[in-house]
Amino acid sequence: PELIQILTKGVAELVPTDWYGQAASYSGLRVNSLGDFMKCNALEGAKYTLIIFERSYLSICGPSVCTIEDYYKILGSLNFLPEAYKAEEASAPPYAILFPEDFIHENYNNLDSRAIVMVIVCLLIGLVCVVGTALDVFTSKVNKKTEEAKALVSAEETLKPEFSTYISSDNFLKALLCFSVYTNFKKLVTSRSSEKTGEKNRLDLLNAVRVMSLCWVIMGHTFLMRAFYFPVYNYYDTPDYFGYKKTALVYGAFYAVDTFFWISGLLMAYFFVELLARKDGLKVQEFAMTYLHRFIRLLPTYAFCLFFIWAFAKYMGYGPIWLGGDSLAADCGDYWWTNLTFLNNFIPDGNGNGCIGWSWYLANDMQFFIISPIILYFHHKTSRWVGWGSISGLIVLNILSGVFISRHYDFSVGGPPSGTRFQQLYTKPYGRCGAYAIGIACGLVLHSKHFWEKNKEHYDSFASLIARAFDNWIVRWVVYAMGAALINVFIFLEHSAWKDYASYLEEGESPHDDWEHYNRYLW
Repeated sequence: PELIQILTKGVAELVPTDWYGQAASYSGLRVNSLGDFMKCNALEGAKYTLIIFERSYLSICGPSVCTIEDYYKILGSLNFLPEAYKAEEASAPPYAILFPEDFIHENYNNLDSRAIVMVIVCLLIGLVCVVGTALDVFTSKVNKKTEEAKALVSAEETLKPEFSTYISSDNFLKALLCFSVYTNFKKLVTSRSSEKTGEKNRLDLLNAVRVMSLCWVIMGHTFLMRAFYFPVYNYYDTPDYFGYKKTALVYGAFYAVDTFFWISGLLMAYFFVELLARKDGLKVQEFAMTYLHRFIRLLPTYAFCLFFIWAFAKYMGYGPIWLGGDSLAADCGDYWWTNLTFLNNFIPDGNGNGCIGWSWYLANDMQFFIISPIILYFHHKTSRWVGWGSISGLIVLNILSGVFISRHYDFSVGGPPSGTRFQQLYTKPYGRCGAYAIGIACGLVLHSKHFWEKNKEHYDSFASLIARAFDNWIVRWVVYAMGAALINVFIFLEHSAWKDYASYLEEGESPHDDWEHYNRYLW
């Protein structure tokens, strides 16, 4: 009876006048309208209830005395519902009923052993940062006073050694200074532009590319994940929204990831070839250190983020649909080691796993990095055509994998990556290597141009030929126009598939084979 009064009040009253009216105002009472979870649970005698369908939700702020079985009985007695919705047993109907507050308290209320360990680790890191910062500030003040004292004494007089001398001779204290928040913050906010340093860096333009691509990725993920993976109140407007041409800029964000692979390949080739081209060459130890440095640079931070998310993600949310708080680290219990070995995009069964699933990018990037020095070494030591042949081979691999895999699984152009497409092509190095290979090519061209300007000799004749072609302003503008045109073509070519995604799937008209083999490397 109380529940019926709540539903009646929700229809009859615009402004709640009593307890039932308040409960009604905190209820959703419409598909995917989640009501007011916090206020409902704060209302005495009320409990927020969620009815979960396959792709939608209904929320009711009902009496706390009602049980889940009561809700099944009430729904089963409603004459206007289809027969499939009238089963009174929880296992039978095509929906589930849940009290989110109870679920969160039962599953995410108390820290487990893994979270407690990470709390201790975080406290220890924080303590080291505090000690390192205090030591840094103290050292700065002592050295400043020493400099002032030097200015006051004559040249014949001697002073005690500076405090920094003791620091530099003690490796433990030097390690502590690495954790100084004071020094690291200054480095973080200090500009390295030519206006500040007086040195011109021709790679500064990549910072703009990074920022634009990063913003594009954030925008695309925000929109698409909100539209496809969370309850949307005006869900019936979503298909129409994909018909707007401006929305093409949203799903075009998938290409920004390939831009990052291109940047990675360019920087790898540019700086590694600089080492190879030195007069004394690259020693075996330095070659090995290239890999070691990469692992040392990535692994500590990566491992910390992995274990932090695995330990705390489920405790970091609270709300009516915080029912899968541990989904971000769903497979970490079994496969955390695949992330730290950069094999998480293949293990298990060649499909990859869901342990912080977005880290597939790091796996690809590391896999590309492993083969890049080998390609560039033989490019330098044997023949330049070995390098260019390898670059061409990676592009061909990208093309063929796109053709055969998309044809085998019948992938479509429109829509977000399906589970199969994500596992078999989207996260695999052979589906991404084209962009990285072109990045390597650009790095070789850029290095060859700078090598000629500095030494007046060609490092790579083919790369120098390309570089010299770009000295012509006509070539630059033609290539710029072609690039701008291709960018717009790839962004808006998908528009027809996205705006009528369902019919493309039904009629099988999507040009998937051609699309998957050329879109990423031409981008």
